[in-house]
Amino acid sequence: MMERADWARAELAKRAEASQNYTQKALYLEASALIEELVLRRQQNQGELDGTLWSPEEWED
Repeated sequence: MMERADWARAELAKRAEASQNYTQKALYLEASALIEELVLRRQQNQGELDGTLWSPEEWED
């Protein structure tokens, strides 16, 4: 996922740089920020899942 996210953010940055239209530029920048937030949330969810799976308290159920 990180490779695709990095590629998408790089493409969005290129398009934002090349754009002459303020609305398009804002859209590209916000889309890039959204991807960054989604990557962060995915990492947090993976950490939470790992912690839950390896918690001895959860093994008893």
